[in-house]
Amino acid sequence: MSTQCLNFVSYYPLIYHTLHKLQLSPHEDYLQDAYLVYAKCVKRYQSERCKFSTYFSYQLFYYYKSLKRKLNISYTFVPTSFVVNDQLDEQLFWYDIYTNYGLTDLEKEILSLTLLHYTIEEIAHKIKSSPSTIKRKRNSIKNKLSEFN
Repeated sequence: MSTQCLNFVSYYPLIYHTLHKLQLSPHEDYLQDAYLVYAKCVKRYQSERCKFSTYFSYQLFYYYKSLKRKLNISYTFVPTSFVVNDQLDEQLFWYDIYTNYGLTDLEKEILSLTLLHYTIEEIAHKIKSSPSTIKRKRNSIKNKLSEFN
């Protein structure tokens, strides 16, 4: 077990966030499934590739998603930003966006500035780029985020 792997209980917020994102209610069965995924991830984790939390969240998301498919549970993906209830959910939502959606450093910076209500022109000036590049990168961000819907 790597030193980067925390104990299972410390990943409860990540588990509940994943369940929430897939519109699954947090039953004990899902928590037990999450522990099995966690144990498998601990064995297979390679620290040089990514952080354990990122690896675990990907594995957990795809496990629950395939479980829903096998059980034929219909759902619509609801972006968490529309159902954020507290500060922890919001932090987990943005952490998820920044770590799991494959955004480049430039896209992350543009997204951050956009969330701070900067205009396209202000962002272009701040990062020394053209407004058309900002528009193109925003479109790329939108496409990457919509892939998960």
